Amino acid sequence: MPAISAAPTLWRPTFVGSSLGSGLNASLLRKLQILAYWLGAIFPGATFAYVQGSPSGSGASGGTHAGPGDAADLEVLLNGKPAPTRVYVIASLILRLLGCIAWVRGQDVNGDGMKDDTFAAHLHVIDREGSQKVPAAAAQIMQYLAHQNGLIGGRTDYEVLVANPLWLDTYTDDLFRARFMALTPAAAVIAAHIEPTQEDDMPRLRLDTQGTGWFLTDRGAVTIDSTADAKILRRVLDAKEYLVAEDRVLPGEIAVYQKYVARANGTTTVTATVDPAVIEAAIDAALSGVTFTTRKA
Repeated sequence: MPAISAAPTLWRPTFVGSSLGSGLNASLLRKLQILAYWLGAIFPGATFAYVQGSPSGSGASGGTHAGPGDAADLEVLLNGKPAPTRVYVIASLILRLLGCIAWVRGQDVNGDGMKDDTFAAHLHVIDREGSQKVPAAAAQIMQYLAHQNGLIGGRTDYEVLVANPLWLDTYTDDLFRARFMALTPAAAVIAAHIEPTQEDDMPRLRLDTQGTGWFLTDRGAVTIDSTADAKILRRVLDAKEYLVAEDRVLPGEIAVYQKYVARANGTTTVTATVDPAVIEAAIDAALSGVTFTTRKA
Protein backbone atom coordinates (compact mmCIF):
# COMPACT_ATOMS: atom_id res chain seq x y z
CA MET A 1 0.00 0.00 0.00
CA PRO A 2 1.51 3.36 -0.96
CA ALA A 3 2.20 6.01 1.64
CA ILE A 4 -0.70 8.43 2.21
CA SER A 5 0.72 11.92 1.98
CA ALA A 6 0.23 15.31 0.39
CA ALA A 7 3.91 15.29 -0.59
CA PRO A 8 4.23 15.57 -4.39
CA THR A 9 5.20 12.34 -6.14
CA LEU A 10 6.84 13.88 -9.21
CA TRP A 11 9.47 15.92 -7.37
CA ARG A 12 13.04 14.63 -7.37
CA PRO A 13 16.06 16.18 -5.62
CA THR A 14 18.77 17.70 -7.80
CA PHE A 15 21.88 15.57 -8.18
CA VAL A 16 25.17 17.50 -7.84
CA GLY A 17 27.61 14.61 -7.46
CA SER A 18 29.37 14.72 -10.83
CA SER A 19 30.86 11.25 -11.41
CA LEU A 20 29.39 9.63 -8.29
CA GLY A 21 26.40 7.31 -8.51
CA SER A 22 23.00 9.01 -8.65
CA GLY A 23 20.59 6.09 -8.19
CA LEU A 24 17.63 6.26 -5.78
CA ASN A 25 15.24 3.34 -5.41
CA ALA A 26 11.48 3.90 -5.13
CA SER A 27 11.36 3.60 -1.34
CA LEU A 28 14.15 6.10 -0.65
CA LEU A 29 12.91 8.52 -3.32
CA ARG A 30 9.45 8.59 -1.74
CA LYS A 31 10.95 9.27 1.68
CA LEU A 32 13.01 12.13 0.26
CA GLN A 33 9.85 13.58 -1.27
CA ILE A 34 8.16 13.44 2.15
CA LEU A 35 11.27 14.99 3.73
CA ALA A 36 11.16 17.88 1.24
CA TYR A 37 7.47 18.46 1.99
CA TRP A 38 7.92 18.62 5.77
CA LEU A 39 11.27 20.39 5.88
CA GLY A 40 9.90 23.18 3.71
CA ALA A 41 6.87 23.50 6.00
CA ILE A 42 8.99 23.76 9.15
CA PHE A 43 11.75 25.96 7.69
CA PRO A 44 10.45 28.04 4.76
CA GLY A 45 13.17 28.16 2.13
CA ALA A 46 14.74 24.84 3.17
CA THR A 47 15.51 22.26 0.51
CA PHE A 48 18.30 19.85 -0.38
CA ALA A 49 20.31 18.35 -3.22
CA TYR A 50 22.17 15.08 -3.18
CA VAL A 51 25.86 14.56 -3.85
CA GLN A 52 25.79 10.77 -3.96
CA GLY A 53 23.17 8.09 -4.43
CA SER A 54 23.78 4.38 -4.98
CA PRO A 55 25.28 2.25 -6.25
CA SER A 56 28.37 4.43 -5.97
CA GLY A 57 31.98 3.49 -5.37
CA SER A 58 33.26 6.42 -3.31
CA GLY A 59 36.03 5.13 -1.05
CA ALA A 60 35.12 7.69 1.60
CA SER A 61 31.76 5.96 2.08
CA GLY A 62 33.29 2.64 3.09
CA GLY A 63 31.04 0.59 0.81
CA THR A 64 27.78 1.83 2.33
CA HIS A 65 26.66 3.21 -1.06
CA ALA A 66 27.25 -0.05 -2.94
CA GLY A 67 23.61 -1.15 -2.74
CA PRO A 68 20.85 -0.62 -5.32
CA GLY A 69 19.56 2.88 -4.65
CA ASP A 70 19.11 2.73 -0.87
CA ALA A 71 21.79 5.24 0.25
CA ALA A 72 22.24 8.97 -0.34
CA ASP A 73 24.31 11.90 0.89
CA LEU A 74 22.32 15.14 1.05
CA GLU A 75 23.42 18.79 1.11
CA VAL A 76 20.75 20.75 2.99
CA LEU A 77 20.16 24.38 2.00
CA LEU A 78 18.24 27.25 3.54
CA ASN A 79 17.33 30.06 1.12
CA GLY A 80 19.97 28.77 -1.27
CA LYS A 81 22.82 28.80 1.27
CA PRO A 82 24.30 26.00 3.44
CA ALA A 83 21.79 25.28 6.18
CA PRO A 84 22.68 25.71 9.87
CA THR A 85 22.98 22.74 12.20
CA ARG A 86 19.42 22.98 13.54
CA VAL A 87 17.98 22.46 10.04
CA TYR A 88 20.24 19.46 9.44
CA VAL A 89 19.23 17.91 12.77
CA ILE A 90 15.51 18.24 12.05
CA ALA A 91 16.02 16.84 8.52
CA SER A 92 17.83 13.89 10.06
CA LEU A 93 15.04 13.37 12.60
CA ILE A 94 12.42 13.35 9.83
CA LEU A 95 14.33 10.67 7.93
CA ARG A 96 14.86 8.61 11.08
CA LEU A 97 11.14 8.74 11.73
CA LEU A 98 10.54 7.58 8.14
CA GLY A 99 12.54 4.38 8.67
CA CYS A 100 15.98 5.53 7.56
CA ILE A 101 19.23 5.74 9.42
CA ALA A 102 20.62 9.25 9.11
CA TRP A 103 23.56 11.10 10.57
CA VAL A 104 24.50 14.77 10.31
CA ARG A 105 28.12 15.02 9.14
CA GLY A 106 30.44 18.03 9.12
CA GLN A 107 28.46 19.97 11.73
CA ASP A 108 28.59 20.73 15.48
CA VAL A 109 25.59 18.69 16.61
CA ASN A 110 26.46 18.48 20.31
CA GLY A 111 27.18 22.21 20.57
CA ASP A 112 30.71 22.00 21.99
CA GLY A 113 32.09 24.54 19.52
CA MET A 114 33.83 21.98 17.31
CA LYS A 115 32.67 20.07 14.25
CA ASP A 116 31.98 16.46 15.17
CA ASP A 117 34.06 15.07 12.28
CA THR A 118 36.18 16.23 9.35
CA PHE A 119 33.63 15.68 6.59
CA ALA A 120 32.17 18.47 4.48
CA ALA A 121 28.63 19.25 5.67
CA HIS A 122 26.10 16.66 4.53
CA LEU A 123 23.44 14.23 5.73
CA HIS A 124 24.28 10.55 5.30
CA VAL A 125 21.15 8.43 4.78
CA ILE A 126 20.43 4.71 4.33
CA ASP A 127 16.87 3.46 3.88
CA ARG A 128 16.11 0.51 6.18
CA GLU A 129 13.35 -0.57 3.80
CA GLY A 130 13.57 -1.33 0.10
CA SER A 131 16.33 -3.57 -1.19
CA GLN A 132 18.61 -6.14 0.42
CA LYS A 133 21.42 -4.33 2.24
CA VAL A 134 25.09 -4.72 1.34
CA PRO A 135 27.28 -5.71 4.33
CA ALA A 136 28.62 -2.19 4.99
CA ALA A 137 25.11 -0.70 5.02
CA ALA A 138 23.80 -3.51 7.23
CA ALA A 139 26.65 -2.85 9.67
CA GLN A 140 25.77 0.85 9.83
CA ILE A 141 22.14 -0.02 10.56
CA MET A 142 23.31 -2.11 13.51
CA GLN A 143 25.47 0.81 14.69
CA TYR A 144 22.48 3.13 14.45
CA LEU A 145 20.32 0.80 16.53
CA ALA A 146 23.12 0.69 19.12
CA HIS A 147 22.99 4.53 19.15
CA GLN A 148 26.45 4.93 17.65
CA ASN A 149 27.60 7.45 15.06
CA GLY A 150 28.28 5.04 12.20
CA LEU A 151 31.99 5.86 11.97
CA ILE A 152 35.04 3.78 12.83
CA GLY A 153 35.36 3.65 16.60
CA GLY A 154 31.61 3.57 17.23
CA ARG A 155 31.29 6.81 19.17
CA THR A 156 28.00 7.92 20.72
CA ASP A 157 25.29 9.18 18.36
CA TYR A 158 24.39 12.74 19.42
CA GLU A 159 21.03 12.63 17.67
CA VAL A 160 17.66 11.20 18.72
CA LEU A 161 17.29 7.43 18.26
CA VAL A 162 13.98 6.46 16.63
CA ALA A 163 13.71 2.73 17.30
CA ASN A 164 10.07 2.38 16.14
CA PRO A 165 9.75 4.37 12.90
CA LEU A 166 6.85 4.87 10.51
CA TRP A 167 7.23 2.48 7.59
CA LEU A 168 5.86 3.49 4.20
CA ASP A 169 3.03 0.94 4.27
CA THR A 170 1.59 2.54 7.42
CA TYR A 171 2.55 6.18 6.83
CA THR A 172 0.06 9.05 6.88
CA ASP A 173 0.74 12.76 7.27
CA ASP A 174 -1.42 12.95 10.39
CA LEU A 175 0.39 10.07 12.08
CA PHE A 176 3.75 11.56 11.14
CA ARG A 177 2.84 14.92 12.63
CA ALA A 178 1.82 13.36 15.95
CA ARG A 179 4.99 11.28 16.18
CA PHE A 180 7.23 14.12 15.04
CA MET A 181 5.86 16.55 17.61
CA ALA A 182 6.45 14.01 20.37
CA LEU A 183 10.10 13.65 19.35
CA THR A 184 10.90 17.22 18.37
CA PRO A 185 11.79 18.77 21.77
CA ALA A 186 14.67 16.32 22.31
CA ALA A 187 16.01 16.90 18.81
CA ALA A 188 15.64 20.65 19.08
CA VAL A 189 17.57 20.86 22.33
CA ILE A 190 20.50 19.06 20.71
CA ALA A 191 20.61 21.63 17.93
CA ALA A 192 19.82 24.68 20.08
CA HIS A 193 23.12 26.47 20.56
CA ILE A 194 24.62 29.66 19.21
CA GLU A 195 26.79 28.49 16.36
CA PRO A 196 30.17 29.98 15.47
CA THR A 197 30.37 31.86 12.19
CA GLN A 198 30.44 29.27 9.44
CA GLU A 199 33.78 28.92 7.66
CA ASP A 200 33.82 28.59 3.90
CA ASP A 201 33.60 25.10 2.38
CA MET A 202 37.32 24.84 1.72
CA PRO A 203 39.62 27.20 3.66
CA ARG A 204 42.83 27.74 1.72
CA LEU A 205 46.33 27.14 3.05
CA ARG A 206 49.36 28.99 1.69
CA LEU A 207 52.84 27.96 2.79
CA ASP A 208 56.09 29.89 2.47
CA THR A 209 59.57 28.41 2.03
CA GLN A 210 60.05 28.07 5.80
CA GLY A 211 57.09 25.71 6.10
CA THR A 212 54.87 28.20 7.91
CA GLY A 213 52.54 30.64 6.25
CA TRP A 214 48.94 31.81 6.28
CA PHE A 215 45.65 30.08 6.90
CA LEU A 216 42.95 31.78 4.82
CA THR A 217 39.18 31.76 5.04
CA ASP A 218 36.60 33.98 3.40
CA ARG A 219 36.59 36.17 6.51
CA GLY A 220 40.24 36.63 7.25
CA ALA A 221 43.75 35.23 7.44
CA VAL A 222 46.05 34.29 10.29
CA THR A 223 49.70 33.34 10.51
CA ILE A 224 50.35 29.67 11.18
CA ASP A 225 52.35 29.35 14.39
CA SER A 226 54.65 26.48 13.50
CA THR A 227 55.74 24.02 10.85
CA ALA A 228 54.02 21.25 12.83
CA ASP A 229 50.70 23.13 12.72
CA ALA A 230 51.13 23.73 8.99
CA LYS A 231 51.55 20.01 8.37
CA ILE A 232 48.46 19.24 10.45
CA LEU A 233 46.39 21.81 8.58
CA ARG A 234 47.47 20.31 5.28
CA ARG A 235 46.39 16.84 6.42
CA VAL A 236 43.01 18.04 7.65
CA LEU A 237 42.33 20.10 4.53
CA ASP A 238 43.25 17.16 2.30
CA ALA A 239 40.83 14.99 4.30
CA LYS A 240 38.06 17.60 3.89
CA GLU A 241 38.68 17.85 0.15
CA TYR A 242 38.35 14.15 -0.51
CA LEU A 243 35.83 13.33 2.26
CA VAL A 244 38.35 10.91 3.75
CA ALA A 245 37.05 8.77 6.62
CA GLU A 246 37.35 10.35 10.06
CA ASP A 247 39.90 7.81 11.31
CA ARG A 248 42.50 9.27 8.92
CA VAL A 249 42.66 12.48 10.98
CA LEU A 250 43.40 12.43 14.72
CA PRO A 251 41.20 14.31 17.23
CA GLY A 252 44.14 16.52 18.22
CA GLU A 253 44.61 17.49 14.58
CA ILE A 254 40.94 18.45 14.29
CA ALA A 255 41.42 20.70 17.34
CA VAL A 256 44.34 22.47 15.64
CA TYR A 257 42.23 23.04 12.53
CA GLN A 258 39.33 24.42 14.60
CA LYS A 259 41.73 26.76 16.43
CA TYR A 260 42.80 28.42 13.19
CA VAL A 261 39.25 28.58 11.82
CA ALA A 262 38.09 30.38 14.97
CA ARG A 263 41.11 32.69 14.93
CA ALA A 264 40.68 33.59 11.26
CA ASN A 265 36.93 34.15 11.56
CA GLY A 266 37.24 35.97 14.87
CA THR A 267 34.58 33.79 16.48
CA THR A 268 33.85 32.45 19.91
CA THR A 269 31.38 29.76 20.84
CA VAL A 270 28.58 30.33 23.31
CA THR A 271 26.28 27.59 24.54
CA ALA A 272 22.66 28.60 25.07
CA THR A 273 19.99 26.91 27.16
CA VAL A 274 16.69 26.73 25.32
CA ASP A 275 13.32 25.71 26.75
CA PRO A 276 12.09 22.68 24.74
CA ALA A 277 8.49 23.84 25.20
CA VAL A 278 9.28 27.11 23.43
CA ILE A 279 10.82 25.28 20.48
CA GLU A 280 7.93 22.82 20.34
CA ALA A 281 5.43 25.68 20.28
CA ALA A 282 7.34 27.40 17.48
CA ILE A 283 7.44 24.27 15.32
CA ASP A 284 3.81 23.54 16.12
CA ALA A 285 2.94 27.01 14.88
CA ALA A 286 4.93 26.44 11.70
CA LEU A 287 3.11 23.17 11.06
CA SER A 288 -0.34 24.55 11.86
CA GLY A 289 -0.63 26.06 8.38
CA VAL A 290 0.03 22.73 6.63
CA THR A 291 -3.02 21.20 5.02
CA PHE A 292 -3.39 17.52 5.85
CA THR A 293 -5.10 15.23 3.38
CA THR A 294 -5.71 11.53 2.95
CA ARG A 295 -4.90 11.57 -0.76
CA LYS A 296 -2.94 8.49 -1.74
CA ALA A 297 0.60 9.17 -2.90
